[in-house]
Amino acid sequence: RIEVSPVSLNSDEKLFIDKLKGYCDANPAEFLDKRMYLLRNKSKVGMGFFEAGNFYPDFIMWIAKDDRQQITFIDPKGIRMLEKNINNPKTNFYKTIKDLEIRLQQTCKEKQITLDSFIISGTLAADACASYNVKRQEFESRNVLFLEDEDCIEKMMNKVSLC
Repeated sequence: RIEVSPVSLNSDEKLFIDKLKGYCDANPAEFLDKRMYLLRNKSKVGMGFFEAGNFYPDFIMWIAKDDRQQITFIDPKGIRMLEKNINNPKTNFYKTIKDLEIRLQQTCKEKQITLDSFIISGTLAADACASYNVKRQEFESRNVLFLEDEDCIEKMMNKVSLC
């Protein structure tokens, strides 16, 4: 019996990692004066958010530069199984996390901390739009991006404040 610890990556997680690596390799100047870490979050026992329906994002991307820190929670996943309401707690977490950011910032005056959250969907955009009955722009405005898009990582990085 073979056991992998932590749990091995699923196909959406692997594709996300490959795309993020490709983005970093293609844009080295963007990271010259920054430190970037990508952490794997433990499912159901790692960092979770009750505010988002017990949401445990798969990855935490931490980018630091001088006195600024950008912490981004990223969950590559299919969204077909989520509640079919664009206002569900997981798709609304991009907004909820800003309340947490304000509370966190009050405890750490010497650093500027920014929090963001993204779902990088393995579900095809056309299927998600049909299932939720919304347009792609509505998903993207809520930080739900699609792995099928070659520029999904670029879109995410453009929304991340520190970059």
